[in-house]
Amino acid sequence: MNCYLEAVKDENDKLVWHNELGEYLQKCLFEIKPKLTFSFLNFGGAITELSFLHPKTNQKLDIILGYHNYRDYFNNNCYFGALIGRFANRIANSCFNFQGKSVKLTANSGAHHIHGGSHGLSFSFWNIEIIKSSSTDFIAELTYQDKQKPNSYLGDVDFTVRYHLLCHLDDDKYQLKVSFNALPHQPGILNLTLHPYFNLAGHDRKTLDNHSFQIFGDKIAENNQAHLPTGKTIDVTGTSMDLRQAKTYKHIKDNKQGLVDELDGFDFHYFIGEARINKKMAVVEESSVGLKMEISSTLPGIQFYNALNLDVANGKNNTHYSPRKSFCLEPQFAPASIFKNGIDYPSIVFSRDKPYNHTITYDFSFT
Repeated sequence: MNCYLEAVKDENDKLVWHNELGEYLQKCLFEIKPKLTFSFLNFGGAITELSFLHPKTNQKLDIILGYHNYRDYFNNNCYFGALIGRFANRIANSCFNFQGKSVKLTANSGAHHIHGGSHGLSFSFWNIEIIKSSSTDFIAELTYQDKQKPNSYLGDVDFTVRYHLLCHLDDDKYQLKVSFNALPHQPGILNLTLHPYFNLAGHDRKTLDNHSFQIFGDKIAENNQAHLPTGKTIDVTGTSMDLRQAKTYKHIKDNKQGLVDELDGFDFHYFIGEARINKKMAVVEESSVGLKMEISSTLPGIQFYNALNLDVANGKNNTHYSPRKSFCLEPQFAPASIFKNGIDYPSIVFSRDKPYNHTITYDFSFT
């Protein structure tokens, strides 16, 4: 077993510095040879590898997309593996009203604001402490104090995230639990998630056709033509968005209709259940390698995105990542929660008296 936190070096054996922020890149690695490798960075908390030894082929299977050169994470506009916040998803016109005041944010997606902006949690340096490491258990804690900035969210927030990996080596089962805690110094909005891109057949595979997707939601959030939330919901019954019964990606492609046909894929928020109650949200299986991933969370919904706009030439091992060959499943609050509350849109306002506490759990097993 190996477990360490080390500085990342470039090809000239020099520290990889972020000149603007004045800090250097570190990588935390947990490894149980030859069964498992898990690594992430102090920048954005970005997960850079999750690899398993296939129990039948004895081949290494790395299911997380990422960059070949670690320095490219400084410009991680795809949000590969990154922590997302203060507010996941899109905010129209980079502006919202809060307690009678208009809050203006920095635009980073045309005129709009996405995933906390260019100075959000994905583009910040986190402190890392390894809490526990053994042949069955790994816990690392990441902390960051986000100070109020011009054209940004209100007040300071203390963030703590834990990556907890449980390994059942005898039956090749693994669990990654991500715990989010945020303590605002004054009331404000929060919507946090994690943004890994997966291909369960391997990060460098060029198809999702052998994946089956099951998402336990009967409604999605309606978006307008600019992919911005309207505050309304759409019943998925009888549509290509209805994944309550598992469907292969090939079947979805061959029978797509409506919004899935218009987008040529998925970028939808599914409503799953109540906040604060842990529940199974989605199951994905890849038949060619026999790997299954189950996602559960205390968050009320999940965003399903099949990498519609991904086009990255400098992926890991110099892989070219093209659209619709990977996917993200991101538990979170619905984006329209920012202006509409109710059964479908629970409050996303948190404070010292109501801190943010939610979990996302990924369970992996070979079939």
